[in-house]
Amino acid sequence: MPRKTDGEKIDELEKSAAVLMERVDTMREQFKILSDLSVRIALVDQHVSEMKKNQESRGNRLWSLIPPALAGLIGAIVGATLTHFLALSR
Repeated sequence: MPRKTDGEKIDELEKSAAVLMERVDTMREQFKILSDLSVRIALVDQHVSEMKKNQESRGNRLWSLIPPALAGLIGAIVGATLTHFLALSR
């Protein structure tokens, strides 16, 4: 097998350099996509945290309505019972 000439070696180096440049460009594009995805993931994480906080505060507000409603119900029952017994005693 004859030895490669300098021109053939240069051609091979140019092909290798072109392949490497293409790979570098592809890696840059993939890196950009990954960085965009990481930003989106961070935004989604932030939204999920906000939704959890809103859900917790909504639950707290719901529980804060129960004592007055229960007190009103008990008051109505006691009032009706007293009214009934007072009406019977007359």
